[in-house]
Amino acid sequence: MEITSRKKVLKTKKIVAVKNSRQALIRKVAQAPTFPSRRHLQIQDLVYSTAPELQSLAFKAGFNLGAEVYRESDGSILSLEHVLENAGLGKIVYYPFESHSVLTSRSVKSNGIDLGTNVHVFEAGIISGYLSAHMKKNIVVKEQTCVFNGASACEFMATAGTVENIEHKPLEFTNVLRTLLKVIPEEKTPEMNNAYYALAIKPLTSEPVLSEVTKFLYLTGKMLAQNLPDFERSVVGTANLLGIQKTEVTKDKKNEVFVDLDFAHGTSANSFVDFSVAMLAGIMKGKFGRNVSVRRSKDRKGFYKVRLQLVSTLAK
Repeated sequence: MEITSRKKVLKTKKIVAVKNSRQALIRKVAQAPTFPSRRHLQIQDLVYSTAPELQSLAFKAGFNLGAEVYRESDGSILSLEHVLENAGLGKIVYYPFESHSVLTSRSVKSNGIDLGTNVHVFEAGIISGYLSAHMKKNIVVKEQTCVFNGASACEFMATAGTVENIEHKPLEFTNVLRTLLKVIPEEKTPEMNNAYYALAIKPLTSEPVLSEVTKFLYLTGKMLAQNLPDFERSVVGTANLLGIQKTEVTKDKKNEVFVDLDFAHGTSANSFVDFSVAMLAGIMKGKFGRNVSVRRSKDRKGFYKVRLQLVSTLAK
């Protein structure tokens, strides 16, 4: 009885800790950003856009987050604008009309990428959830134009009604690969708000979605490896896209390759490590044709450090 009771106490403490951690992240993204950021293509933008089910998941998760932000903030439109600024959408221009309202962002950087679909379903959900809580009635939000769909700005339209058919045209796998081949070689890491990023990818790091996304990213990495010319630069670029804090690619005297990763606050969680390492392991597998071992440890701050290496390099 005592052991059972102790387990219940530990489980309750864990639930409370997770809840408090989420509330802290929510309060952080509802505040004015500490630095101006410009949204680049992020990994969740691609993954959420690959299937209608994931688009629906993204919208619903964003809706719940928007409602939570409203409860944790002062309830003003300014707080919603802060969330979107922390998402990298920059200064939002809000146009309220009698029958609808429009929010426009010109701070998303497309880098010439045209995916043929609007990708900010998660952000549309946030706006919908926040405005629904604010207006005390259902507000449906859709991204009308997107810089990753050939437009000059991302524009969201909000109207009263019921959420139906919020998804956009899903991305084809070949289009995902083509896009990643273009964005991964970029050496510079885009500035990213870690609190917002942790909340945005959260729906992808819970089962049963996590297992499927992990498989998808592993396969994506294997396919990419066949066309990425510079292995080291490609690994670093992939890690940047995934929001990993630090990446180092080294070789030993036998010319064997090692990839070391450092995870920071907001991304240092088992599920996120699974999520992100899968793609990098896929690249190594596709490049060298050998299985990859993943070793994890934690530093003094409790953040994950991961080493990826080919199986045949392991000490006997």
